Amino acid sequence: MSLYNFLEDSEDCQFSATWFDYHGTITGNETCRPLEDIELYFRRGFPENNSTFAVTFCKRNAQFSEHDNVVEKSKELIWTIAERYGYYLTRERVFEYGNGMYYIHWKVVKK
Repeated sequence: MSLYNFLEDSEDCQFSATWFDYHGTITGNETCRPLEDIELYFRRGFPENNSTFAVTFCKRNAQFSEHDNVVEKSKELIWTIAERYGYYLTRERVFEYGNGMYYIHWKVVKK
């Protein structure tokens, strides 16, 4: 079962801490679509107010312009999704490690 299917089939509930751990890029591929998972998570209202949300992605092979900063562009895409569904992402922490991997952690606040 994919993360998307799990989120789609789950009963209405809320999570106080969530970490989506991807080994690919934020833009994904045919079988793994991180932005769709993240959008469904916020659209369904899964984050509790004052919860934490984190993602892990890889920078290599990202589908952005060579002039884009992959981490900044990824954060912008996620912020846009969260705000569209009534959430603010605050207290951001970014950690880069290994061979082009990064971890981003936020506090999620309901508008």
